[in-house]
Amino acid sequence: MFFVDDKKPGTDRILKETSVRPDVDWGMKADRTLFYRHHHGADYDLYFITNQSSESIDLEPSFREGSGRQAECWDAVDGSVRPAKVLSASGSYVKVALSLAPHGSAFIVFRKPLSRTWKDEQPSEARQVSSTKVGGEWTVEFLSKSQMPESIRMKVLTSLSDNADERVKYYSGTARYTTMVNLSKEDIKDNELYINLGTVKDIAKVRVNGISCGTVWTAPFRARITPALKAGKNLVEVEVANTWINRVIGDERLPEDIEYDMGGSKFTVGRLKAFPGWFYSGAQPKNRKRHTFYTWKHYSVSDPLVESGLLGPVCIEQYKLQN
Repeated sequence: MFFVDDKKPGTDRILKETSVRPDVDWGMKADRTLFYRHHHGADYDLYFITNQSSESIDLEPSFREGSGRQAECWDAVDGSVRPAKVLSASGSYVKVALSLAPHGSAFIVFRKPLSRTWKDEQPSEARQVSSTKVGGEWTVEFLSKSQMPESIRMKVLTSLSDNADERVKYYSGTARYTTMVNLSKEDIKDNELYINLGTVKDIAKVRVNGISCGTVWTAPFRARITPALKAGKNLVEVEVANTWINRVIGDERLPEDIEYDMGGSKFTVGRLKAFPGWFYSGAQPKNRKRHTFYTWKHYSVSDPLVESGLLGPVCIEQYKLQN
């Protein structure tokens, strides 16, 4: 793993002084925001490229071990594999076009021979032409139904932790958000469409018209929805699972029914003193008001709640393919 730093002596300077060509030439003045790892296999070379910055970046790296082979881009988030656009293949280097999202990453893999006609076989690129915010009302259902309202409605997406209903405020589990999106034939024809969920706390599964469009677990929370769309009304469902932090904090407002060690050293504060009797029977008492049970107390009633659910803004992004 290397980075270029002209101001300090290091690996890059030593390699230059000994006339060793760089394994990856970034094609720009690189800094500490770009890192890579190179794995050499029996019949392939794999580069893991990572953007350590909070900004998206377009770059044109050249790979020394890619000579004579087609570059493939393996998406580290959704697992898709697609040909990378080769910009040049001269000498022992292959230069490719690569775009990385903030804190994004990708695998560049060389395993197949580069066609002699590679210049005429470049993959199509998608250019974003519009981004339309999804308006209207959202219906929110709570899949963990214990002591929860059947559903709530949101005209504006906000964190569940901001809701006035304490059952919603402290909810832990999966919530299903549904709304309708109208699209015309022109919106869909010859276009690639994605749904961008904006901010998600913490992981989401997307379905359109009952068709699964994948799971998103890191920014940008974006899923391809083209195959599931139709002209007219489209049912959009987003199932969001959060953590149980807010539920634990909410339970701290309720009567304590389990004893924890709150004294002693920093290595013992918060640990469970003894398992309750009902733990061994596998059934909690019916009159127990707390939802959670844990062997170590990490949160108190005074701790702030964390953001929870689908926060948006949710947008439909339209892309056109171009050579």
